[in-house]
Amino acid sequence: MTRERKTVAIVDLIDTANAMLADSIDECRDGRIAIAVYLERILMDANAYRGFRFIDGTDETRRSYYVARELRS
Repeated sequence: MTRERKTVAIVDLIDTANAMLADSIDECRDGRIAIAVYLERILMDANAYRGFRFIDGTDETRRSYYVARELRS
């Protein structure tokens, strides 16, 4: 019996990570750093890294990663 391979779209990972990075409570700074590092590794390995921007008025752990147009299609 073979198992069906389960995958997730990179764009879904980016959207979820962006929401966590923007909306987590202030005490979760270390968690935001971990999410960013993990997401960047996935994006680099998939050759899908397109950079990020800092969310205005917040600390450097609050970021939003860009999604390549070809991934949104």
